[in-house]
Amino acid sequence: MKKIISLVLVSAILIFSSLPVLAAPNEFNNTTDSHFSNISAVITDDITGETIIISPQKISNHISINDGNSITEEATATFTLPTPGIIPFYSDTSITETDVEATVKINYDRSGRKIRVNGVSGSWVPSLSLINISNREVHYGDGAPFSHSAHKYPTSNYFSYTTGWGWVNWYPASQDAMTGARAFTSATVSVTGMTPHTIEVFVTATK
Repeated sequence: MKKIISLVLVSAILIFSSLPVLAAPNEFNNTTDSHFSNISAVITDDITGETIIISPQKISNHISINDGNSITEEATATFTLPTPGIIPFYSDTSITETDVEATVKINYDRSGRKIRVNGVSGSWVPSLSLINISNREVHYGDGAPFSHSAHKYPTSNYFSYTTGWGWVNWYPASQDAMTGARAFTSATVSVTGMTPHTIEVFVTATK
């Protein structure tokens, strides 16, 4: 699953080349919405390869429409990992697991059948200082055929990138992230005595 969005972005470019320009969606109001049609998160055991899809109860989705119809869509997932190796460090022996909260946001403008992705931002926030975050990756694109995509490798747990991209034809986002503007993050989470895991979060532009 690691780096899957890199392959998805490439695949999407090929798929888009055969797609017609689609009609614009219904007009939307300046409100904040919450739903789960445009987000997903998975966690993979790096030793066994077992992948688990995070339940909707542990993913929050926030959409905000700012002045000038600039839109920000955000996905925040809470990943719970078994961490038996850290128990001896604490007097409270009831501690058997810990969390990492991963957030990814995509900001864009919409105008009729056009879209312009302005930037992405996000973070990985561990609940304990003993949790190590490494192999951070951020991948994003505007979903147009033969158009823009970017691949970043943050060196800290917080990131923010602006694109400088122009307007392109809009394509609707799909749940499998094969169409439409999107952003994806991946990182390895590890603690001494614990199997490392890869956590991934997706968000797509739906408005």
